[in-house]
Amino acid sequence: MRKYELVVIINPDLEEKKTKELIDKIKGWVEKENGKVVKLNQWGKKTLIYLIKKHQNGFYFLLELELEGTAAQKIEKKVKLEEEIIRYLMVRKD
Repeated sequence: MRKYELVVIINPDLEEKKTKELIDKIKGWVEKENGKVVKLNQWGKKTLIYLIKKHQNGFYFLLELELEGTAAQKIEKKVKLEEEIIRYLMVRKD
């Protein structure tokens, strides 16, 4: 299994309950692809350097993942389509 880091910035106007549901949805996608979430870090609400989709702030989350094969691409496509995620970055760890 390969190791990845996924950082997502979530819409700051989203309620705490909806934010938790969104993170759980991402975890579900990982588990569906036979991967696992090794670690989840919530960095909290941070001010963005520049506006992204008309937002000055965002909730940051870091997920450390273990995935096989093309699962990372599948998850990245799903994250890209999620409207409440204003920015994301997935990188492979060495």
